[in-house]
Amino acid sequence: MAPLKTNQGPKRATEAGFTKYEDIRKVLHAQTESALVEGLTVLRNQLSIKYSEDVVPASDERLLLAKAWLESDNAAQDLFDIWSQVNTRQTGLISIVLSILSCLVRLLSSHYTYHHLATPLIKAVLSPQWSTKLNTYLSTTHNELMLVTLKLYHSISVFPGGKESRNVFEAFPWELKSLPKLLNMRRKSKSSDHGDALSKPDIRTLYVLLLLSFVDIRAPSVVKAAFLEQRRDHLISTFKGLARDAFPVIRKVLETCWSGIWEDVKIKRTVKIGIFNENTIAQVLRLYERSGEEDGSSESVPADLAHHFLLAICTRPGTGVCFKDQGWYPREDEDDAGLQELFDDSSRRHHGRVFNKILSNVLKSLRVNEDPRQQELALRILQACPELVAGYWSAAALTLEPRLSSKWIANIAFFGSVISLPVPQMSFLLHDANLYRPNPPSLSTIMENILPTVNIKVHLSRGLQSPSALVQHCTALALGKCLTKYGAVLTCIREIQESLEEDEEDGLWSIRRREVEREASRRVPEFQVIVAFAQQKAIQAPVSVDGEVQQSRHTVTKAALLSESAQRLLWLYHRYIPQLAAEAHFDVTRVLSSIQEGASDHGPTTSLVFLRQLHTLRLLNESEEFSIMGKTGSSRGNLSTLLALYTSTSTHVIKGAVAELLKHSLSQTLLFQHDAHEVDLWLHSIPTSRRAPDAHASDGTPLTDETAAMIPFLDDCVQRCMKAPYRYLEDLGDLWSQNATETQGSSLISSPLLMTVIEQLEAKFTRDLLTPSDCLAVVAYVRKLVLRLAVRGRTLQPFYTLAMRLEFLVNKPGPSVVMAGIGREAQALLTGLTQLERPSLTLTDHNTEADAFLDAVEAEGAQHNIGALELIDWYRLLSKPLDQAQFDRLASITQQMNVAAVYDLLDYVMPGEGHVWHYVNAAHGKPIRQAAFAFETLFLHCSAEDMASEEIRRTLLDAAFAQYPTAEDLKRAFGMVQHRLSASDNDAICRDLLLLLVGMLERVAKDNTLPYVEVVQFIWQMPIIMKYARTPLTPLILPVFASLIAYSVSPRQTNQHIFEDYVDLWSATLKTEMSAHSPAQTSTALMWLQVMDRARLLDILDYIQSTADAVEHHANTVLEGVLLGLCKTLNEADDMAALASRLHQLRNLPSILPTSIAAKQVLAMAVKTCLPIFHNGLLGLPDSTQSLSSLMALAHKQWKIALSQHVEHVDVEQLILQDTKTSHDISVIAATMYKSASARAAVRRWMLSSDIATWPIETVSQVVYAFLDTSLDIEKDLDGAETVIVSSYGRILSALEEISIPEETRHVCGCLLSLVERLPVSVVDCILTSAANGKQEPSVYLFSAFANLTKAISEVTRDTVSKLTEHASRWIVAALSSDGALPNKTLDLISDFALTIKRFKSMNSRSAETLVMAAVQYRIQDKAVLLLINDVLGSVELKPVTVNRILQNIMQHPKFAALGRTGDIRYAEVRLRLVAILHSLFHLHPVNTCQSTHVEPLLPLYEGTMSEADCKLLSIFRLFETTKKTSIASLLVHWSTTPDMPPSTVLETVQSLDATRMLRTCLQFPQRVTTLEKMTAPADGEHIYNPVFVILVFSRMLIEGVPSTAPGWVTMFRTNIASMLIRALSAHSHDVRDTALTQLAGLYSVLQNADFQEKLHVLHIMDVLKDVYVKTTVEMHSPRLPVYITLHLAHALRGVFYPSNFTYPLTARFLLQRPELDVNDMPLLYSMLYSVSDQWRKERAWIVRFMSDGMVGIQEWKVLRKRHTWDLLASMFHSEESDLHLRRSILELLANITSERHAVTSLVLGSALLSWIELQLESIKLDEGLGWVKILENILATVDVHKLEASTGGEWRSIISRCLATLLQSPACSRWVLAYAVRVTLRLTTLAAVSVAEIDNLICLSLEHLTALEGTLSLPRAVAGRPQPAERILDCAPHRSHTLWKRTEVDELELWGQCVEMLWRAAMRVEEKCSSWDGLTTRLLVWRACAGRRTLVGEWVRREVIRNIRTE
Repeated sequence: MAPLKTNQGPKRATEAGFTKYEDIRKVLHAQTESALVEGLTVLRNQLSIKYSEDVVPASDERLLLAKAWLESDNAAQDLFDIWSQVNTRQTGLISIVLSILSCLVRLLSSHYTYHHLATPLIKAVLSPQWSTKLNTYLSTTHNELMLVTLKLYHSISVFPGGKESRNVFEAFPWELKSLPKLLNMRRKSKSSDHGDALSKPDIRTLYVLLLLSFVDIRAPSVVKAAFLEQRRDHLISTFKGLARDAFPVIRKVLETCWSGIWEDVKIKRTVKIGIFNENTIAQVLRLYERSGEEDGSSESVPADLAHHFLLAICTRPGTGVCFKDQGWYPREDEDDAGLQELFDDSSRRHHGRVFNKILSNVLKSLRVNEDPRQQELALRILQACPELVAGYWSAAALTLEPRLSSKWIANIAFFGSVISLPVPQMSFLLHDANLYRPNPPSLSTIMENILPTVNIKVHLSRGLQSPSALVQHCTALALGKCLTKYGAVLTCIREIQESLEEDEEDGLWSIRRREVEREASRRVPEFQVIVAFAQQKAIQAPVSVDGEVQQSRHTVTKAALLSESAQRLLWLYHRYIPQLAAEAHFDVTRVLSSIQEGASDHGPTTSLVFLRQLHTLRLLNESEEFSIMGKTGSSRGNLSTLLALYTSTSTHVIKGAVAELLKHSLSQTLLFQHDAHEVDLWLHSIPTSRRAPDAHASDGTPLTDETAAMIPFLDDCVQRCMKAPYRYLEDLGDLWSQNATETQGSSLISSPLLMTVIEQLEAKFTRDLLTPSDCLAVVAYVRKLVLRLAVRGRTLQPFYTLAMRLEFLVNKPGPSVVMAGIGREAQALLTGLTQLERPSLTLTDHNTEADAFLDAVEAEGAQHNIGALELIDWYRLLSKPLDQAQFDRLASITQQMNVAAVYDLLDYVMPGEGHVWHYVNAAHGKPIRQAAFAFETLFLHCSAEDMASEEIRRTLLDAAFAQYPTAEDLKRAFGMVQHRLSASDNDAICRDLLLLLVGMLERVAKDNTLPYVEVVQFIWQMPIIMKYARTPLTPLILPVFASLIAYSVSPRQTNQHIFEDYVDLWSATLKTEMSAHSPAQTSTALMWLQVMDRARLLDILDYIQSTADAVEHHANTVLEGVLLGLCKTLNEADDMAALASRLHQLRNLPSILPTSIAAKQVLAMAVKTCLPIFHNGLLGLPDSTQSLSSLMALAHKQWKIALSQHVEHVDVEQLILQDTKTSHDISVIAATMYKSASARAAVRRWMLSSDIATWPIETVSQVVYAFLDTSLDIEKDLDGAETVIVSSYGRILSALEEISIPEETRHVCGCLLSLVERLPVSVVDCILTSAANGKQEPSVYLFSAFANLTKAISEVTRDTVSKLTEHASRWIVAALSSDGALPNKTLDLISDFALTIKRFKSMNSRSAETLVMAAVQYRIQDKAVLLLINDVLGSVELKPVTVNRILQNIMQHPKFAALGRTGDIRYAEVRLRLVAILHSLFHLHPVNTCQSTHVEPLLPLYEGTMSEADCKLLSIFRLFETTKKTSIASLLVHWSTTPDMPPSTVLETVQSLDATRMLRTCLQFPQRVTTLEKMTAPADGEHIYNPVFVILVFSRMLIEGVPSTAPGWVTMFRTNIASMLIRALSAHSHDVRDTALTQLAGLYSVLQNADFQEKLHVLHIMDVLKDVYVKTTVEMHSPRLPVYITLHLAHALRGVFYPSNFTYPLTARFLLQRPELDVNDMPLLYSMLYSVSDQWRKERAWIVRFMSDGMVGIQEWKVLRKRHTWDLLASMFHSEESDLHLRRSILELLANITSERHAVTSLVLGSALLSWIELQLESIKLDEGLGWVKILENILATVDVHKLEASTGGEWRSIISRCLATLLQSPACSRWVLAYAVRVTLRLTTLAAVSVAEIDNLICLSLEHLTALEGTLSLPRAVAGRPQPAERILDCAPHRSHTLWKRTEVDELELWGQCVEMLWRAAMRVEEKCSSWDGLTTRLLVWRACAGRRTLVGEWVRREVIRNIRTE
């Protein structure tokens, strides 16, 4: 650079910064290097954006300065001039220049309005001139220069939208050898602060950020895919030094990897896993070492960041590197999911026998005993992948040998956590089925998840025997978890056994369970070790010093923990391994000795003591050696110990456990073996409240604790009773036999222990062995117990005897108030028994002495809990009762002291005093709940007057169901009601009690958790209910008892057998002389009719009709009841033949019971039964709970009745003459018209003689419909009745619009509209004219009817339709302009309106223009509206100017671009219809519409595929070229697969093509594609490109410019476009072949001057192709090559640029080994089909798929036949039964072969294909059925029938029939196989000389499957008047490989109906009647009712059925 003089101007400018472009220009033209460096430095500093700046304002001075600079100096040319003039040694100046460029790019990218200024700058930097220099800077040793170069690349790569990332990717020197060094070039800094890591990045950080920019969430998918496929190694290498990076860098890397890679669904999962392999995860794991806070923030912990990242990718099945496994089952070798991916590059790679090999290796490296994060990660991985647990123990090598170290404690804790993982029960189910697997997991896998084989028995035994308490505790916890897991596994196995109904001896799961039990017994420590451990902890006593226990809190807690663990292990051993516990000599009763130790209310170990007690109780319950009568080592017995615990504990769980133990133990003795539930009554009667030690009565008598008195007394009684049980049993029997009035049966009313208690009470009371206080406690206990036991018996007499015996015993005068209290308790028992039966109310006088006491208590106030108990004792010992007010005061005081004590107080109230209910009713406003009162207490104190109150009954119900009652609780409640009912003879009282009983039963019936069945059985076994059921009832009791019966036969339980005896009794009564019956007998008998079955009701009906003349009045009453019963039972019965046989009797019912609705309903049911189901085609409103199978069962029976039953017709004249006609009358009239011509004549006279306008619409619809539907000559029948019909249709149209009309009636009206087509033209004119007048809103149903007219119409009708159309168009325009979504009614009108104008062409252009413009403006996204627009355009002639206006409105619509792309699947159909509209508009007036302004907006919509929409768009482009004589290529330059990134050149367009879609185009090439204008879109065409369009784009690229760089060539070839060109040489169209060959020739030419590494490989492949054409004869058009040749070359070319594909070396070696290519041979056939390499399975599968893809015509078949390929594959198919994927591939090839006529004929005749298929079907796989049936259909559809008939004599048809029969009988016959098999059967019947027997067999087999399918179907709801279009559910033959396994999701009812229709058609083609004819006809009638008139076959069949069932 020439030196210049010093210039002071620029220097002064730079000191203050630049404010305008002129200053910058002066600096850029400085003549000295120093001045230039100084000025550029200031400029760089001024333009720099700090890292802390989040947003740069749009008005920022830097932006304005940059804008002024770049607008004056385009692309900063002056700066580039400086760069070009410097030499390589001026590194400082170069660095500043690059830094300024980077700052400019970053600054201009901040706002969209400045992006255009940066684009020229970026293109200049990335041009070859400057990018070459940049790449050389990266290999220098100047760090600053490398830093700014990376910074510039990064700034361009992250330019908004990723627009330039592709160019950066191509320009960056990826092959540079020095690039790996960049990852080690960190900034040397002594500071540990990494806060500036991103604000001032070093070289490594910048390089990492550059790499991350290609996978960032904002990066284009094309660039991201290319980077990950080609340069993934560079990204992987960044993780090697990640552990040394700063926290911000680590967070950036991991966040980008998660959001940009893992959350991007477009990236293949195998690519993601290839990046995050074991090595990468190992580098991330190193971040766990950095567990401290960094950057001074608690959130900046690298270990936490890595932990959450690894949790996200390693612990969620189906996400990240975590695959969903099969739990405890190993991975199958032939995994369909894995083999399915053999033919793409994204095949999942699994190793070994597990799915998660990567995670298995990751687990080995985790240090679970050092880091809690790694422990959590390992635990979460094992939870997500249960398959890894079994192999983890040996790989991890955890040290489990007991030792007192933190590492061992962490190991054993982690061991327990892994063992505690839940059992993977979902893995025990079959795939895609809710059924259990028949085979269990392996024994080793199960045991490794319970007790691993890591010397576990020794370790656990030593741990329990360790001298360290901590080691013992940890070991006990681990063993406890193992045993709990063992129990869960056994429970799961037993559930599976029960579900599979396995045999206990031979079942696989049963055998596995026994093996697990044996193995577990070997691996757990011996039970003696557990016993020693428990005893060691039990004998550890506290150290005593001076008589006081001196223990530290630590020691107490430690002892409690160990004791709890020991008890837990003892319980678990007894529960799960009882055989080991039984082998040891262990006295389980010893554990009771310390069961109450430490059970203080407060303390640090209270919860542990509770747990220990719970374990002990559970242990005793499980043990068979525990005896309730034993002793614990002292004088105290086991029973006393348990009772003391029961009364002392306040924990409900402990109390429940004690009760269960006592119930279990006592129920095995003679005391309670009759009823274990009685133990609960004995326990509940024990007092649980505690008295104060100094408690005393008012006279000073000491009051001891009642619990302390009762426990020894009960223990003594039990001991005595156990010693001589039979003595007390005899006493109990004598008591019952002497007092019972009825026999109780063999069961006991109570335990013999009751007699022991009474005896001991008498003995001890007589001998004064009990203190007064203890005697009071025992007597109170006896009172409560006897009252509870009494309600369980059928009579109270024995309990009266006991009560009087007790009263006599204690009725001794004495001065003590306690003795008076004892007498009061005895009196309360006797009174309670009396009140239980006959309640009475006794008024009490005022107690003056009690007032003083109550005043004193109120004055002192409430003190504590003991005070409340003292009040209760004072009340119990009163000599004189309190009056009501005094009792309320006492209860209020007690409530204030202790709310719970109120309930105890109420227990001691004397029954009959009335205090309880008075207090309860007054307690509404107090903090006490009525529901908390015991039901027994409330009922005992409830008088007859109280029971009459509904409020009190509701309170009793709330109390009965407040505490989740059991069955026994409910039985006791019902027993109390039963006793009072039995003793009462007052009807009002009985009614009230029955109301209470019904209310209780109602609540039981409504609650699914309550034992409904058991309760109902108990109620109907009660003597009083049995009595009521057998005797006539009074009017008061009758309705309540009827309600009891109704709730007893709840629909959720079929318990009709309960009433058998009663029903027999009352049915026999009704069949006797009725005049002798009393009114009560008659009414009671009528009540029982509601539970009588159909047979009994019909017998009564026959009897009544045979004797009705003599007793007409009584007969009519009973007849009415019988008919009501029939109405209920016949609705659920499946056989109504008996009813139809009685039609001759039932037809007289209207005259006998003219006002009876039931009579008319039964008659209507009888008449309807005599007709086939759905004979009228009306679906009605089916029951949503009724399945189609139940309906078909009824239909079959009804069909037989209709054919075999000869019945007399009902006289409809009598029904017509009635003044009032019910719906049942109308049903009878309508149904009779289908059987009788005379009935039709009578109805016609009725219609003409009466005013039909006065009929209800229900009558009009049914009568008129039946009249028209049954007419054989419509014109003759309507002669003179035209006015009636026209008037009826007017009302029908009005009714359809009324929502208030019943839906069933509207359905009949809608079906009437479908009959318009049968009416004469004159009647149609009148109906239409009448309906068109006076209508404010167009009728949807009217348009629906006339839109489907197929007959010719008159001019009058056409004019009327035109007027209706104009009116409807105006209404539709208004509706379209409204806000909100269009209602369904409007959408229906739009659809029918479109059909109408399409049918009649009845719309003018002005209305059409208005409608279309409104639709486009407001509803362009609605599919129905778009369809309307298209129909309008096809029906109306519009002017050119109108068409242009519509086009402009569409293209300028804001939603046009969004709707036109297929990115949103919701708008896929909208896009198709929108493009169809555009296609119609362009073809209306091509001269006007084909303008560039109209065509250019369509480019973003076009995607270049073979979809229907894209084919229409391409047709528009061709129309433009044809019309304008101008190529559209200039517009296609800007076309791209991603419209958001428009390319600048055609080369970029080619490079943006999707490689996967292009490959799919090669494999599924549309052979019939042509360059002509008409192009048919194939099925699934949206998945492949249009070859013609791709070829044209490629040709344009050759003209405009080919790639100039090696990356450009590679990118172009990686799109597979060249492979597609080669594949196009096999197209059927010679135009396509010529065009493709021309492009290949051009490509070959330009490749000669290209420079890239793969050039020679590509040229060799093209030379091979060229040699093929050189050998061929010169023709006018290029010859067609076999697909196998072109497809092979296409794969070979693709392999050059995808060398990781396993086929690349094979295809390359094949081409290199041959001097020329044989076009008539199959490449690589034997070498891959019989490969001996390590990948032989994959190669074999590939070559089979290759043959399948290439089999498209006869030329390919000749290639296959030459090498006998099919014979090879047929033998391989038969031998490889386990390789499911290979078999499917061979079937796909066979499908393609059978799609060609010549090929399939050759195989059938030459290779016995049909016989081979028949042989293979004998061992068909479950998922192969669909493929086989489609292949059979291919054969029938394509074979040369005449040639086969001549060669085989018809035997080929028999083989196909047998094949179909085998398919239908195999488990592989799914509903889809059935549908195609039915269609194949129909095809068979079209052939000549078909076998009747074979077709009949196929129809029968198909009908069996349809019958099974009917069980899962239900009838649809009827839709009024709208015929639904037929749905195509099956693909048309022939079926190619890509559609062989295709299943379209359709309605199963539609599938069933079409199968029925096809089977019926097949049956019709057979000369003889098939055995399934009746079943098919019945089903076809049902299908006709479901589908409506759209099924023409169903309608024809229905008409013929009507014709044949008519008898006159």
